[in-house]
Amino acid sequence: MRVLRVLVIFAWACLIIALGGSTVVAAASAEGAGNASTVRRLIDSGCLAQDKTNPSNLEIAAASRGCPSIDPVFRVENGFNVAKINRISADKECRVIATASEDKTARVFRGDGTPLSILRPPIGPANGGKLRAVAVSPDGRIAVAGGWDIALERAASTRTPGNTFDNGIYVFEAVSGKLLRRIGNFPFDLKTLVFSSDGSRLAATMGNNVFVLDAQKFEVLFHDGKLDNIAYGAAFGPDNSLFVTSLGGTIIKYDAAGLKVRQVQIKDFGRPYGIAVQPDGRAVAISSLDKTGVSILDASSLKLVAGLDLTDLPPAPLGDLAGTSYGSVAAGGTMVNRTTGIAIARIWGTGTVRNFVDVQILNDSVNAIAPCGRDFLIATVKPTLMLVDVRGRRNGGWRAGRCKPI
Repeated sequence: MRVLRVLVIFAWACLIIALGGSTVVAAASAEGAGNASTVRRLIDSGCLAQDKTNPSNLEIAAASRGCPSIDPVFRVENGFNVAKINRISADKECRVIATASEDKTARVFRGDGTPLSILRPPIGPANGGKLRAVAVSPDGRIAVAGGWDIALERAASTRTPGNTFDNGIYVFEAVSGKLLRRIGNFPFDLKTLVFSSDGSRLAATMGNNVFVLDAQKFEVLFHDGKLDNIAYGAAFGPDNSLFVTSLGGTIIKYDAAGLKVRQVQIKDFGRPYGIAVQPDGRAVAISSLDKTGVSILDASSLKLVAGLDLTDLPPAPLGDLAGTSYGSVAAGGTMVNRTTGIAIARIWGTGTVRNFVDVQILNDSVNAIAPCGRDFLIATVKPTLMLVDVRGRRNGGWRAGRCKPI
């Protein structure tokens, strides 16, 4: 009996040891899987070098401290933006289209409306991760996005002196949605991102700052941090000169070397917002957040030379403005048709200030406009997205928005 009792006790001891060992192995496996997932996210976020596939715990900790939040966040996916679209962009041929939204995603589509990818920078609570700007490179290969970055908790020592916030520009492969890198650190939340027509440069505005970067290495070529107010509009000329609008009422022109060659105050125009440069670089169109009007300026002197016809519309803020590389211009905001009271966007054909067509916005006011080849993309607050040609006709099989020529 005593021998049997000893054998039973021994068996239980062996079982406990075995179970304990299994638990240790399982815990080690879970920890290894967790580390592998963390390493993958750190590499994808550009916080860890691509070749660091087996970093030490110290290297993981160091990379995590210098990286925006990479913790997964549960999101319900419905296939389209679920909050206001702040900006839209397309490549030169309208083959790749991207949105930037308050829902903290950028969506990429083919020119026919087929979804391609979802660009997801790191996000957090409240404003953290809301996207205010997006730009697609002229060849459609790269999409950049930014806004109110989640990386606001970084140590003050890592920020550029004088910054209020710590914001980055996120660079993606447009079609696959793969995050290539984060460029930072920039002051304030981003307002505008735009590529030059040859794809060699990227302009970014935020607060009273404008940065111009080399679009290959993403190194800063020049920076002006002394604008008189927030800059929302930016557009390159064909010679890589840059035109910027400031809510303080000024229009600024920089040459390709970054020298400020002209700055003018536009009188009785309210706060300049949208801007588009004529394809030959001889004229610039600007819109206002406060007035119904599009002014045409000489690109060299920035003197007023003409205005696009808006005389039949009731006073209302115009807002955004865009021009195609073929010379047509579109504008929209809270403009409404005087007869129907329905919101519209207006498109002017090439080389004319009076020939235009109005596009009826069936559900809301216009929040963003962008060129898309010969056509225009129009985004509303609701949000919807539509593609229309210069005659105001809906183009392609888009299901994301509705429009109708008047």
